[in-house]
Amino acid sequence: MFRVSNSKSRAHTKDIWSVSWWNNSIVTGGLDGIVNVWTENDVDGMKSLQCKCSTDAQKVGITSACMTSDESQLITCSQESIIRFYDMNSAGSSMEEHDQIAPGLMEAWSIAISADDSLIVAGTSTGKINIWDLVSKREKSSIDLQAKFVLQSKFSGDGRSIASVDMEGGLHIVDVQTERPVHSISASGLPIRGVSFSNAPAGKLVFTASDDRHVSVYDSASGRVINSFSHTGLALCVDACSPDKRQFVVGTSDHNVHVWDLGYQQCVQVIENAHKEPVWGVSYRGGADQGDKARFASVGEDCSIQFHDYS
Repeated sequence: MFRVSNSKSRAHTKDIWSVSWWNNSIVTGGLDGIVNVWTENDVDGMKSLQCKCSTDAQKVGITSACMTSDESQLITCSQESIIRFYDMNSAGSSMEEHDQIAPGLMEAWSIAISADDSLIVAGTSTGKINIWDLVSKREKSSIDLQAKFVLQSKFSGDGRSIASVDMEGGLHIVDVQTERPVHSISASGLPIRGVSFSNAPAGKLVFTASDDRHVSVYDSASGRVINSFSHTGLALCVDACSPDKRQFVVGTSDHNVHVWDLGYQQCVQVIENAHKEPVWGVSYRGGADQGDKARFASVGEDCSIQFHDYS
């Protein structure tokens, strides 16, 4: 069972929309326009959380923030559709922006980085996904999904596929090499706000979190739905990259976090009132030193970060 091992209240002054946990760095982005990079320290068995560095506040909220796998760069995206780059190796307590991509209003809503740190993808309000080369910052392609407002996109672990979800409940699987949609699925009648590939060896399962209160699992190769799991609140976010390659976690609008086991096909734990407000982000700890036991962080509108350890 998971237990709360650490927490940070008032981690931001407004709603936290984004969380990403890689090795010992926890990245959070909020409606206050700030991205914080946190480090977790363990002294004599007692865990503490320290804000290592922060970005300057933007005028609008942060939709997503993540680090490259070598933790050398922080990349953020805001509601004004500007993708900003920060050098983590030279960062002091206040990070300075060293580069940016400004594709135009609503041309980048939520970003994701490929596992090899070569590409960035973001959805648009016009139903496209834009892909940039991370090094040159030049646009590589713009792919029309024939959709309405792409809310989130993620790369598969092998970097060959992109899964995108939209405001009208569509799931789109894109082949990165051919730059063409392979499947466009009417997955839900309501917005799908979260998507995650599994980190199983095959890496072909896609999980979608929808306002219809379901997390559905699809085979990205065939486009076939495998199962669907219901919740009492709106399913706002999902992460399927657990160390055991079978669990996935879901954050919901009724303040709960649900832990599911795909092998047993059932919910194995509901962390009730994990937050005081809707849960907008969940992230398993990734990276080389993640250890054998699963750990994940959750964030939400109550401006807090909660850390959950399996024991």
